[in-house]
Amino acid sequence: EQATCLQTMEVAFAFASQTDPALLVASLARTLCHFPEVSGRFVKRKVEVDGLPSPETRRCILCNNHGVGFSYSRREGKLPDMVGPL
Repeated sequence: EQATCLQTMEVAFAFASQTDPALLVASLARTLCHFPEVSGRFVKRKVEVDGLPSPETRRCILCNNHGVGFSYSRREGKLPDMVGPL
């Protein structure tokens, strides 16, 4: 099923003071337990849609618990603008 995963979504957070990466990982793990669709994968599937005569291909979230990527970077100086692609 992973071969049909079509998109990724990048998210970035910036903190004004030093943050422990291990605490961020633990917090993310607890959060994903409450929002399993966030750790799923976007896929296209044929689905039945109420009110339509035949199935349609729609983008869906495959809740397969495959997790999310995580990286951490520490930088000195002014924070970069968080506008546009990373």
